[in-house]
Amino acid sequence: MVSKNTICLWYDGTALDATMFYAETFADSSVGALATILRASRAMS
Repeated sequence: MVSKNTICLWYDGTALDATMFYAETFADSSVGALATILRASRAMS
């Protein structure tokens, strides 16, 4: 039985580039999902 790994990468601003790099580097890998989280800017008073 071949085990599968699920990798979760967290990058600040370079997620797409890093994801594509890892998917191209490892044979038989794929990108299942890519989530983008936008930070809300809060004014300091």
